[in-house]
Amino acid sequence: MDDMEAREFGRRYQETYIRYIPPKSEKPIPVYVHAAGYNRTGTVDLKLEDCYNNIYHCSTKGDDLDLSFPPLGFFSHENLTFFLERAPHRQWKWGLSSANSFLIMPFGKWCGARVHNFIKDKFLTNVSLSVLQIPSTRHLLHVGRVHAIFNQTFHSYDEAIKRLTERVMIPINRQMAVSVSPNTPDYMFWIGLNPMAQINHNNPKDIKVLDPALKQELVDYFNRNERFDIHVE
Repeated sequence: MDDMEAREFGRRYQETYIRYIPPKSEKPIPVYVHAAGYNRTGTVDLKLEDCYNNIYHCSTKGDDLDLSFPPLGFFSHENLTFFLERAPHRQWKWGLSSANSFLIMPFGKWCGARVHNFIKDKFLTNVSLSVLQIPSTRHLLHVGRVHAIFNQTFHSYDEAIKRLTERVMIPINRQMAVSVSPNTPDYMFWIGLNPMAQINHNNPKDIKVLDPALKQELVDYFNRNERFDIHVE
């Protein structure tokens, strides 16, 4: 980084999440920037923390940093499904932070106040899931979830359907997910933040769109994945 970037680094990235390549490693890891101070021309001193509470102190010119913003959309962490969105207004922070991003929990937003009892009854869990009632928040970001955002892997459609016996919602890519339904035994197919199609519980190859304008988008998804046996109507 040049001298101007080094001087501005603290304002742009302190108290945000970026990725850092530790010594003797080739893979960047998500870290929280606790402190960033200008050192000398083109160099900053950083205090970083990863998801295992390891603290890193480094003096860097940026070669060991990945400052790219993470992909938006669906991801899962600790059996919960979130949707990452950017804040609609401009912020000075350039790294991922609660100042410029927030997490939405689509299933909880859709179900509203019914969500906790529905999950408790369906999955017989004693774990408190009241957080699912939060439609959107800036306070659910932490380095563990940020690690999941950057390193998310997705299930295939068939795998996701099978796992709906364990979880209420499972993403299959950044913009699509499948979920159970509190209103019917059938499953739901989501595009973005809304359920857009109904999946036959007894035959998941049979899908009925709720909005005909989105039929082609579902057909294209299954064609790209060579699932020509899926019937979308």
